[in-house]
Amino acid sequence: MADATFLERVRTALSAHYDVLQEQGRGGMATVFRARDRKHDRLVAIKLLHPELAEAVGAERFLHEVRVTARLNHPHILPLLDSGSADGLLYYVMPFVEGESLRHRLEREGRLPAAEGLRLVREVADALAAAHAAGIVHRDIKPENILLQGGHALVADFGIARSQQAASSVGLTTTGVAIGTPAYMSPEQALGRGGDDPRTDLYALGCTAFEVLTGERPFAASNAMESLSRKLTEAPPAMSPCPPGVGPEVVAAVRKAMAREAAERFESVQAFAAALGGDPSPTAARKASRRGMHIALAGAVAAALMAAGWMALRPRSDAEAEVVATASRPLVSTMAVLPFENLSREADVNYIVEGLADELARASRRSPGCVSRRARPPVRSGTADSSSRKSRPSSTSRPCSRAASASARTMCVSRPGW
Repeated sequence: MADATFLERVRTALSAHYDVLQEQGRGGMATVFRARDRKHDRLVAIKLLHPELAEAVGAERFLHEVRVTARLNHPHILPLLDSGSADGLLYYVMPFVEGESLRHRLEREGRLPAAEGLRLVREVADALAAAHAAGIVHRDIKPENILLQGGHALVADFGIARSQQAASSVGLTTTGVAIGTPAYMSPEQALGRGGDDPRTDLYALGCTAFEVLTGERPFAASNAMESLSRKLTEAPPAMSPCPPGVGPEVVAAVRKAMAREAAERFESVQAFAAALGGDPSPTAARKASRRGMHIALAGAVAAALMAAGWMALRPRSDAEAEVVATASRPLVSTMAVLPFENLSREADVNYIVEGLADELARASRRSPGCVSRRARPPVRSGTADSSSRKSRPSSTSRPCSRAASASARTMCVSRPGW
């Protein structure tokens, strides 16, 4: 715990914006304080870098690294609310999570049920994939940095990750502060290389997954040096016996994620998450949901158009025919089916677009006395250049006009887009 003098210094330094209430915890790189944001009247967590790290990084570089991290926006990444420097103290501010960390959960329960544990691992993988796409490697994935809120995972300490990276470039390791956590550190990271490789995070996530599913740390040893030595010389451990609800494909995937050589691991955290099976990540789920909406809409359009075609082309009763003849409205006998166009820019729904016109043409041929005229095939979305797009006929296209001029009893089905 922070001594009274240091706590008072922190309270004074941050008093313009925050009421520092108490120390929440202390790690190898920073101390966390629980505080109240005066402006917004909310609880926040303030992470204060240890003095030796703050001195090595410097205020200007620290704030630059935090600004980069603050751009991350993902449902499973704990966002940064504020950062600054006061009285020689470097800090950043995050929402205060009322839940607990994955470490606390493991200490209480030993291991998690397989389905829940795998879901949390996939959520962390989805968060890391977003960070890697932005060029950010966490470098310190472990149960302590995975918070649990509402049953879901929140990855914390991306700000510390960037500060660690900056500190290592100015030789902070010579002060005795370790970069990363030995129990989850990749072999290449332990050797002082490969810290910028996303597969470093993949290795740490594999170690975390092993512990979540078994309740034991891989490469466990009596001290950090022995643990690192085992990582550098031994093959990854297997889950033996296999935990309840964990299939052999999961065992193999976790072991591959912890491979000693980075080249032997999965190419990405997304590939690791896919190998674990189960529910898709939130990002994948959103894409699947959007694709499902497109398919449902396409089906509805097809059903509506076929219903309209059937109503127009179905055989008429004598009474209906007499009414039609009296009104001098000829029955439709020819249908010109024009191409549909995919405006969604998603190539995986092109098959729906191509099939709609064919299905309409086939449906119309089943109506007695109807002739179906199929226009030229549709152009796939995303494959035609701008000139070909400009030359395509509009919803009142020439093929339809030619069909109409050929017969006064023609119904044209235009080309909708979605």
